[in-house]
Amino acid sequence: MRIRAARAARHGAAGGVELALAAGFARERIVLDSPAKSRAEIREALTLGIALNADNLAELDRIEALRPARPWKPAGRFV
Repeated sequence: MRIRAARAARHGAAGGVELALAAGFARERIVLDSPAKSRAEIREALTLGIALNADNLAELDRIEALRPARPWKPAGRFV
């Protein structure tokens, strides 16, 4: 189950976040990475504290518009 959940979460498969959480992955170890994230998926990830990979500037704007109003700190390094 953990391998299947990791693959689903890594590839951004539909339900991958839910599957990873059900398999016992900690929220801080999950990254939502999909080339076409819906607003609902972005909102859910932000609400749950799950990291997101933004695929383009338009998606970054959607993430910014949907994120809760609180101080935000990047979770990783930027190169």
